[in-house]
Amino acid sequence: MLMLRITKSLFIAGALALASLSASATQWEEGKHYTEFESLPKTEKPQIVEFFSVFCPACYNLEANRQILEQHLPSGIEKHRIHVNFLRGTDEQGLNAIAKAVALGKVYPEIADDLIWNLFTQVHERKVKLKEHDVTRTIGLFQDRTEANLHEAYDSFRVRSIARKMPSIQRMAMREGMLKGVPTMVINGRYRINFDQLDPNNFFEELGELVDYLTQL
Repeated sequence: MLMLRITKSLFIAGALALASLSASATQWEEGKHYTEFESLPKTEKPQIVEFFSVFCPACYNLEANRQILEQHLPSGIEKHRIHVNFLRGTDEQGLNAIAKAVALGKVYPEIADDLIWNLFTQVHERKVKLKEHDVTRTIGLFQDRTEANLHEAYDSFRVRSIARKMPSIQRMAMREGMLKGVPTMVINGRYRINFDQLDPNNFFEELGELVDYLTQL
């Protein structure tokens, strides 16, 4: 699985980057490399909110490089992943199941990345529609990774509560003009990264530098 991700490391440039600006940490420009939404309050702690969909090809390319991405992000930053529901690659029950699977990964981070990656590969490599039963079956594949009963946790109040909040967060971000497509990263609740303005030949390093810069504003 790791090798599969690494072999796709160059794909992200074509999917996410449209221009090369050769920016450094001292050259970040509001309105170009990031967009500030001044009406929104900043979070008290450094935070990344990542809006994505397992049905999104660009999100798939980004996810294929998750380990590289994580290596370049500032340590200690709080991370939240929101699965959007406006890409209708499955039915309503399937979308709800995927949101709950992402929420399950929030509760049990030891399975999060591999669980989400498994869902991505089913869609983009095996062309699975990801109905609810496909998602619950996938969750069962990771049962040996934790002592918790994952199927019980999947239907727990905590997981359902996290999943139920995703559509409202999505609607708020869309209402403010912050969310127009996926993938989208929002830093500290106020700054949206403009992926297409990062150097495709140095994408992850620049992304990490920009995230670090924005968390300190």
